Amino acid sequence: AANPVIFGFTTTPNITDNQTDNGGLHILPISFISVRAFEKSNGVTIEWKVTNELNTNSYSVERSIDGRIFNSIGKTNATGSGVNISTYTLPDARPFAGNNFYRISALNKDGKTELSPVVKINLNKSGRGISIYPNPAVKNGSLNLQFQNLDKGTYMVNIFNQQGQRVLNETIVHEGGNSVQPILLPKIAAGLYSVEVRNAGTKYVNTIMVE
Repeated sequence: AANPVIFGFTTTPNITDNQTDNGGLHILPISFISVRAFEKSNGVTIEWKVTNELNTNSYSVERSIDGRIFNSIGKTNATGSGVNISTYTLPDARPFAGNNFYRISALNKDGKTELSPVVKINLNKSGRGISIYPNPAVKNGSLNLQFQNLDKGTYMVNIFNQQGQRVLNETIVHEGGNSVQPILLPKIAAGLYSVEVRNAGTKYVNTIMVE
């Protein structure tokens, strides 16, 4: 033909998380990279990092005293940064005196919600050291390191298998006091492992089971 003919198309309805449009385009759900909790002079600050924020409208920080029943303590709008990594923080000015469990609820534009992993921070002033959970841990999953009344500084985290081979080496910056630090496990086999956390003057060793 002498004159070209241009064709166009649209897709309906609008696609949302975990849906596929007529052309086969798939929208990935939001991904929580990390969730952390830090003790501050005015309470606890919760920090979370996400990506694939394509369909997220807002976030709600939820707190629990027993890890089962959660209530919202604050909300913030999503920046809508798409596939880029976004970091959010929200303070908890009135945490419980002992254990505090936190999780993030992401509200999508289609009304559905997605939940982050749960982190626990203990504000009991009598203890000092590092505890690790969950234990047993899930293979290719993650660990949470609970820093309890420890000095501010840089800590080295090493994980060794039963043959003494180091399978993980990571550096953590602790702000002092109490905090929860997530650690992603490498691709390792099921079994017993030794977790060593140390800085210039302190060393803590714990044994974990990976299932």
